[in-house]
Amino acid sequence: MSEHTRGQWSGPVSRRTFMAATGAAAAVAGFPAVLRAQAREVKAGYLLPVTGPLAFEAALALNGLTLAAEEINAAGGVRSLGGARITLLPGDTQNKVELGNSEASRLIDQGAVAVIGPFSSLVAFSVRQVTEKNRTPFLLLAAVADNLTEGGLKYTFRMQPNGKAMATLTVSNMFEMAKNANVPIKRVAMMHEEGNFGTTMGNHVESFAKTMGYELVQRIPYNLRSPDLTSELSKVKASKPDLLIADEPTAHLDYANALAIGELLSRIARERGIAVLCATHDPAVVEQADVEIRL
Repeated sequence: MSEHTRGQWSGPVSRRTFMAATGAAAAVAGFPAVLRAQAREVKAGYLLPVTGPLAFEAALALNGLTLAAEEINAAGGVRSLGGARITLLPGDTQNKVELGNSEASRLIDQGAVAVIGPFSSLVAFSVRQVTEKNRTPFLLLAAVADNLTEGGLKYTFRMQPNGKAMATLTVSNMFEMAKNANVPIKRVAMMHEEGNFGTTMGNHVESFAKTMGYELVQRIPYNLRSPDLTSELSKVKASKPDLLIADEPTAHLDYANALAIGELLSRIARERGIAVLCATHDPAVVEQADVEIRL
């Protein structure tokens, strides 16, 4: 199909015009050459926790979105829309459900043809109701809970692996590394946040126990906003695991508290002989690690 346009369009593209011309799948494909019209501007809204405890992770995601929009615009814009330039409309959730809903509604009212975000699975689960009601494509960014795309939704799309795929890959690689290092793993403990994301990942790690041949001796949910995980880590030590899986234990903490948690995990590994596999975006935790694996 030709990328050149035949018609003329003098104003911005509305989400209804966009969806009618491209279909839902086109939103995921990055506005392919289907809509044969010209437009000056395409508004895409982003929902990210740019302030609050997940600001560091949100900044990384926002950098990627900004770079992508700048590269497309510098290359002449969206050619299938007559060279329309992408304009990013900002939305800040602060990782709060109610704020995510109101920000999503505001972005749609301002003309966003699609909403990207919101990093948190808990926030995404609620925001999808707003975007479905308004028939606006919702492109999930970093929100991996399996149930986010369930329920017969028409406008919600996932751009990365879901929780089951990520957990499967993590556990498989974990045991492959242990095998190569000649370190037997029979007893596993897991710490995960108590929300939608952590519960999803914890469920999969638990379900894999039988097929992978390990015993999940302790599963410990925790509140992300807690600056002290002493009681949770005491439970870990008491269960005497060969391996502790810690999933984003410092995501909501400031640098000082995150550093303290990282030091505590490192001390447990040294003093108790427990291997610690920590999934994190936090530099304060990475500083305490013996080995860093970037994915």
